[in-house]
Amino acid sequence: MLARLKSQTVHRLAFGAMGPGTVLWSPIMLNNTHCVELGRDIIVYHGARFDIVTERFGRKFTPRVVIGDGSSFQQNFHLACAEEIVIGRNVAVTQNVGIFDIWHPYEDPERPIAEQPLKTAPVHIGDGCLIGMGAVIHPGVTIGEHCLIGANSVVTRDVPPFSVALGMPAKVIRRYDHTRLQWVGV
Repeated sequence: MLARLKSQTVHRLAFGAMGPGTVLWSPIMLNNTHCVELGRDIIVYHGARFDIVTERFGRKFTPRVVIGDGSSFQQNFHLACAEEIVIGRNVAVTQNVGIFDIWHPYEDPERPIAEQPLKTAPVHIGDGCLIGMGAVIHPGVTIGEHCLIGANSVVTRDVPPFSVALGMPAKVIRRYDHTRLQWVGV
């Protein structure tokens, strides 16, 4: 398989770490990926963007991205990081998902928004999650283990483990109750 060979030879050199069995299919942006650690057996499909920011307008950043073993990222995945994004093991990220730990605050109305200083807040996604198509994970969010984030959801606040969250902004609609061994509405 050509993609596996290219991943384990050419792409491996661009990343801080890459475990065996990890495959990148035609990424369109690999910016500062020396700050990215990929575990074993990860699949990243076509059109992925790893936009890692180490400097912007003279400000230095020390970004860190860690992606756990067995995770998969469908087409057009976009990750932008200037602080820290940690994605657990066996996380399934579907098409057109964005995960960001940075944003441009709109503080100076006289200055273009894209030129305003970046702000950052870390993002953590627990093991075994599924992030639905078109979802956006905002800076400062922690998603607990084994969560389902619905398609087109915009996650702006933490989601507790074993939960289903959806909407814009995403809200938890049910959680698994380990005492009663059943799903309960929230």
